[in-house]
Amino acid sequence: MQELEAEVRRTPIGRTMVRICLDLGVVPAFCTGEMGNVLLHVFEYYGGSLSKLFAIRRKREIAFQKERDKRPDTWEWNWRDLRKDRMRQVLGYLIGEDPPDDPLTATA
Repeated sequence: MQELEAEVRRTPIGRTMVRICLDLGVVPAFCTGEMGNVLLHVFEYYGGSLSKLFAIRRKREIAFQKERDKRPDTWEWNWRDLRKDRMRQVLGYLIGEDPPDDPLTATA
């Protein structure tokens, strides 16, 4: 934990935010428009790189698709369907929205 804290202290906030979003799998489709804009502003203003974010995300997407292709019958939804209403159906709500009282029973 101390190493992680030291790394965060010496890394620009924008880069740290990009790393957190990558680690958590946060993409604009998971966010309200306003929240997505705020994240992009933080990335750009505080030293993050959108081109690096999307390059890493694309590399991970290719790796994910290779794994998915190995077991096509284990996936019940199209992960490339990033419409806001579909994301609400899958996640319960978008990042930037107030979560429902009971996220486990939320429906779109």
